[in-house]
Amino acid sequence: MGEYTAQLVAEKRRYPADDLISQLIASEDEGDQLNQDEFMSMIPLLIFAGHETTSNLI
Repeated sequence: MGEYTAQLVAEKRRYPADDLISQLIASEDEGDQLNQDEFMSMIPLLIFAGHETTSNLI
C-alpha cells in the first residue's frame, strides 16, 4: 500500500486533477503543509474509510 500511495502522490504532483489528493498537494504548495509521514498515512486512511462506509451502506 505504501508503494501504491507513493506512486499515486508522484503522479498527482505531475498531473494534478480535480480530486482530493490533488487538493491536498495544492494546499501543501500554499503553505499549509503536512509532513511526509502524515501525508502518506492520510491517503490509505481515506481510501479504506471511503470503502468501509460505502460497503456498509450497501
